[in-house]
Amino acid sequence: MNLSSNGIVQQLTTDNALRLQASGKVVGLQADQLLEPLDDPAKPVYFLLDAVVGIWVPGTGGSTGVAVALIGAEGMVGCSHLWSSIPGPWVARVFKPGQALQVEAGELRGLLASMPGLAGAVCRFLWQQTLEIARLSSRMQLADIRSQLALWLHLLQHKTGQQTLRVTQQALADMMGTRRVSVTLAAGQLQNEGIVTLRRGEIQIHDLQGLAQVAGLQA
Repeated sequence: MNLSSNGIVQQLTTDNALRLQASGKVVGLQADQLLEPLDDPAKPVYFLLDAVVGIWVPGTGGSTGVAVALIGAEGMVGCSHLWSSIPGPWVARVFKPGQALQVEAGELRGLLASMPGLAGAVCRFLWQQTLEIARLSSRMQLADIRSQLALWLHLLQHKTGQQTLRVTQQALADMMGTRRVSVTLAAGQLQNEGIVTLRRGEIQIHDLQGLAQVAGLQA
């Protein structure tokens, strides 16, 4: 697996990229695998290569909670293992299986201290992630269910690079913190407009520009 598919690694010099690679190992991530928080004493951090990970805020009273972000090959997961002994108020769970470079938190802390380029790349990713979460949260508060669904589908397409999304309507409802029937009705509207086609366990996107317009990403 070519580590240059990761957005953080892309910003490093060749020597620093090789040094990071030598400090970890490429592992396969499975769907629904929990990456953060984790009881593993190694506290692994993952530089994603082709996997996509959802960041969830757990619900209360038995609810599944709500997704607040998706991270793909542009970034990393497990940052709370680097700087805090107290788990963050979120759960990082694999949405799309794939591969990642796994580095132990202690090893990565040493690299960050001695590699300013890596530290800068990580900081830039965290800032971009903060902006993305803020934009997504604001749009979710203002949009109706149809627009919310379009926004998540557009984000999933962007993170996976695929227009055939293997995702159930129940999974989308969980991500949005709403009922499955609401997602079914909204998805039916998008299908009637020719933007998507619904199949069992997957959604095919036909009109990415139209999806962006419904999501409020284009005028």
